[in-house]
Amino acid sequence: MQRENNHDGPSHFYYTYDRGKAWAGPFRFPNLDTHGFAARTDYLGDGPDEMLVFLTAAKRDGREGRVVATRTADGGMTWQRRAWIGPEPAPGRDFAIMPATVRLSPEKLLTVVRHREGGRTWLAGYASENNARTWERLDDPVTDNVNTPAALLQLPDGRLVLAYVFRRGGGEGSSVCVRISTDEGRSWGDEMVLRGDEGANTDVGYPRIVRRPDGKLVITYYWNHAMREDLPRYRYIAATIWDPGE
Repeated sequence: MQRENNHDGPSHFYYTYDRGKAWAGPFRFPNLDTHGFAARTDYLGDGPDEMLVFLTAAKRDGREGRVVATRTADGGMTWQRRAWIGPEPAPGRDFAIMPATVRLSPEKLLTVVRHREGGRTWLAGYASENNARTWERLDDPVTDNVNTPAALLQLPDGRLVLAYVFRRGGGEGSSVCVRISTDEGRSWGDEMVLRGDEGANTDVGYPRIVRRPDGKLVITYYWNHAMREDLPRYRYIAATIWDPGE
């Protein structure tokens, strides 16, 4: 999934049958009676022909954004808008964008959405008990100062791991953090800092997370050392390997 701009798109999708060596596309994603989609990468494959895709739609003023769940049941030939996730933010720079979603059961889903309202940025949780048809707002996993999307993963023992990056300037610099939930996202444990104090400015973030066969997690993101005088000043893709202590 990709988009031509961050507000109203248009958005397109590609597919591959050989693990990314060759791609078919782009195929235009329909607007589904919205003001346009700015697609990021958040989808759940539910079978050979079924998929839920979670997108950011433009608000009525044409700016990003509001999160919506969409679905295909015929391998992407047609798409349906399933449900909005949360209310539409105020016009202007306020937004709800870039969801990270996991399936907890055949009917139960959890998504964590990047929010901005005025000068505040945070991560909000939403749960669905009916396969994305309706959504309930949960307590916020991270309440303040996060200005990048999150990554979400369920461990084999049922715990949820939320990875995110604080964008901080000044003396502290940015940091890579995780929290764990033992109750399907209803509450979250204390923040654990996996990486920080390296002179990274605010141009960092966008984590992804996968679990290795040995149980350790690989969290990837983009990073820099821009505030350091003793290291080259460039951005790069980085990874943190972390054992969640199963």
